[in-house]
Amino acid sequence: MTASKGGISRKRRSKLVLEPLPSNTDPVLPKISEAQVDQDIRDSVKLSSDDYPKKFLGLKRGKRINLENTSSYFLDSIIVRIAYSANNEKIKTERMVFTHIEPRSSRRIDASTDSRRKNISFTIETVHPKLPPILKR
Repeated sequence: MTASKGGISRKRRSKLVLEPLPSNTDPVLPKISEAQVDQDIRDSVKLSSDDYPKKFLGLKRGKRINLENTSSYFLDSIIVRIAYSANNEKIKTERMVFTHIEPRSSRRIDASTDSRRKNISFTIETVHPKLPPILKR
């Protein structure tokens, strides 16, 4: 008696052999290099700044630094170097850390400014992405 399920009899089904996929291939994720991922992520992180909205009588002044992650990766941390200067003289340099940034999202931090610190320049020092298991270092 051959009961048919889905067009294959029991006898034929018992003879089917399932072969495992070769260990060097991944059927779901494309093969990309770590260097390519790092460069893509670094290019997808943008920094900008804007002024605080003024409070009553203009007492609140300062800058906000905006970080935008336009990549499709979660970012564990990003270290930003902020340099304060006035009259072409560097006054202070500090590092600020943005943590746990989701894909396609943005974060904002306040950069302290006072009457001595007129200009702010900022650069991204390091980006630490949360990579999928196949790309872990």
